[in-house]
This record gives sequence, C-alpha cells and structure tokens, in this order.
Amino acid sequence: MLSRPLSTGWLELASKNPHDHIRIHPNYFDNPKDMMVLIEGLKFAEALANTTAMRNINATLLDYSRSACRASNFLNKDDFYTCLVRHYTQTIYHPCGTAKMGPVTDPMAVVDRFLRVHHIGGLRVVDASIFPVITTGNTNVPTIATGEKAADLVKAAYAADLRAHADTLRECKTLHTDYSAKAMEESQAV
Repeated sequence: MLSRPLSTGWLELASKNPHDHIRIHPNYFDNPKDMMVLIEGLKFAEALANTTAMRNINATLLDYSRSACRASNFLNKDDFYTCLVRHYTQTIYHPCGTAKMGPVTDPMAVVDRFLRVHHIGGLRVVDASIFPVITTGNTNVPTIATGEKAADLVKAAYAADLRAHADTLRECKTLHTDYSAKAMEESQAV
C-alpha cells in the first residue's frame, strides 16, 4: 500500500457542457519514487514470507506463475516486481487536491482560507478537494473534520453578519443560539 504517493494527476473538462463527466488523469507512477517504494514493499513481503516463523505456519505468497508477470519472463527481479506493481496495483478512489486553497491573487487557487470559492458569493468547497496532499489513511474522517470546521466558519460568518446588523433586527432565536440584539450586545461585552 502506497499511503503517500508523490505522483500527481490532473482534471480536464470534457467540454463546455456542465453535465459532461470530467476527465480524470491520475498519472500513476509519474514519480519514480512511488514505484520504488512499492517494489521495496514487495521485497520486504517476500523476505518476511521466507522467515522461519512464516514457514512454520505455511504462509505463502500469491502465485503469479500463470499471470502476465511470470518471474521466468524477466532477467532482472526488479523488472518482475515492476510488472507486478503495474498489473496489480489498485486505487482506493479517494482523490484530493483539486481545489487549491490560497489567496485570490494565486491563479491556481479555488478557495480562500474560509473555504469560500473565489469570485462566487455564497459558495464554499467542503470536501477532500481542498486537501493539498492525500492523507495517510482513508479520507473519510479528515473530510468529516473539514465539514465540522466549515460549519463553524459558516456559523461565525452568520453571527458576525447578525452583529453587524443587530440594530435592524428583531428578536431572533434558533434552537441553539439566541441572536437577539440584546444577546449580541452581551456576547460582545464578554
């Protein structure tokens, strides 16, 4: 398992039609270090399988003798491992990093530090696309945490807007928060 790949891909719009699927170019193994890490992992697994402890429990490696990657087809063992990696590596389909966070002056940035999309009012991006690099584990929990943070950002922006217009508001209460003018004044005094 390659937890922190160095290779990066890109997205491409298929057409001007917003209903067309986007083209994803994952660019696997563009960085040769990714292949080297997986080959070293295979070598480690092979060495581990050949230990006395593993032999005592009859542990074996998968048999690739009938696959496209037969060891006998290769003069160099690393070429055999490269074949295995290229044929049997799978993705967990958790891409990230497609919506860069940065200042509006950065032409590649999509969102600001408050997750607001540049030049589009009222829209935020709240998913793994804002992660600069993929997380070591599954992206589920970090994405949930991003959602929690985004909720805090939205609530703070809403409260600030209410405070700015407190003199024009009538009493306003929600299930959890009192946004009345009096409550706003009291919260600012604290």
